[in-house]
Amino acid sequence: MKQTMKKLFQTKVALALLLCVLTATEAWADSWTSGGCTVSLNSGTMTVSKTDSGNGTMADYIFGKTFLLTDNRGWGSAYVYTWTNDWDNHDPFGEYPGKPIKTKITNDYGETQFIVSVPNDAVGAIVNNNNDAQTQDITDFTNTGYWMDGSKDDHGAYIVTDFDASDVTLPEAPWKDSRASVTTVVIEDGVAEIGEGAFNGFTNL
Repeated sequence: MKQTMKKLFQTKVALALLLCVLTATEAWADSWTSGGCTVSLNSGTMTVSKTDSGNGTMADYIFGKTFLLTDNRGWGSAYVYTWTNDWDNHDPFGEYPGKPIKTKITNDYGETQFIVSVPNDAVGAIVNNNNDAQTQDITDFTNTGYWMDGSKDDHGAYIVTDFDASDVTLPEAPWKDSRASVTTVVIEDGVAEIGEGAFNGFTNL
């Protein structure tokens, strides 16, 4: 009987130790691959490091207000200029043409679709090819997609027509559900570029 109780006690101790190990491991288990980087989260500290075989550049993610623009005019690449009503930060992406749009996908028709993200306080945006073509002012960010039908307004800007792109899966940061728990971000040596929208919504830094 004593031997049985002793074995039972030893089994309980072993299970308790295993649970402690698993719990400790879980604290370090929040780790993701982002482009050529690894992103890990432990006790409120998010660390970005270059992977052994990566180039040190993180992937880009959507943030703020986001919509698709179908490149049915064959631009190949695009920029987005946006503005707010805050005159201290009226041009968050800088002067026209703004900043390059780095994230894009291909639709079922083989057309490129630019994934356009602007800050939440943006009140308007213009997508352009940094040459001589641009969209009209886009001010309705409730629409999930736009395309250019080829017609232009009186200023020579392409008129856009909205379409429903709510079924398209867009690249969200895989750590988005942990954003509120992050208080510190550490960028290690070798990281060449931070991903667009990677730290959007980190309210407790």
